[in-house]
Amino acid sequence: MAPRGVAQFGRALALGASGRRFESCLLDYAVIIMHEIPFIVKEDFLDEGEFSQVVEETETLLDSFIEVEFSRPATKDGVILKHSSGMMYDDYYNGLSKELSPTVKIFHKKIFDNFLYSEFDQIGTLCHNLNWTSMMISYYENDDYYKPHFDASFITGLYWFDIRPQRKFAGGELYLYNGTKFMQPDAAIPFQPVNNRFVAFPSCYLHEVKPIVLSERFKGQGYGRFCITMFCGHGS
Repeated sequence: MAPRGVAQFGRALALGASGRRFESCLLDYAVIIMHEIPFIVKEDFLDEGEFSQVVEETETLLDSFIEVEFSRPATKDGVILKHSSGMMYDDYYNGLSKELSPTVKIFHKKIFDNFLYSEFDQIGTLCHNLNWTSMMISYYENDDYYKPHFDASFITGLYWFDIRPQRKFAGGELYLYNGTKFMQPDAAIPFQPVNNRFVAFPSCYLHEVKPIVLSERFKGQGYGRFCITMFCGHGS
């Protein structure tokens, strides 16, 4: 069966860990506080074969993950806002990730061959000529986090997935704020990092990863929070 896709754009959608919507009254409130921020949510984003390839490559890369201070994270006043490990795919593949990485190939096909970002309500036409991308993978264990920040791209896409059969961590919600570098936020909507879920939104909006809770006995075994990020933009 083909994966089930759920696209929501031009209005707020908050999805719980089970993938079900919050009560309609909360969604109505969310629409108001989010000021019509456009974003997309896709459930079951990868099919079984694609998912297996991503997990297999991640298992291979895991031992090569580096600490966050070496992976060009966002900063504020010289202070690193992120605490986790991971890598840029191009760093591992020496600039050839589009040719050598199964994960990068899959995501480029899913997003660009299917014109996924054309589903954005207000900015869809601006997504037709995106001409540069960069991809990274992040791994969060106990007490890891990413404080509120924005990205230096046009669209940020986030994909959450588990490489172990049973999830052992809690927390790690994405908070998407109704504010940017130039507009103070006054509210946020949480998104649970559900396995095989993809979320995309304009990179200028502040977003945050809440701290992870993971028992010490599961540390270093791949039971934490994995997130693949695709940055897209317009080059010169």
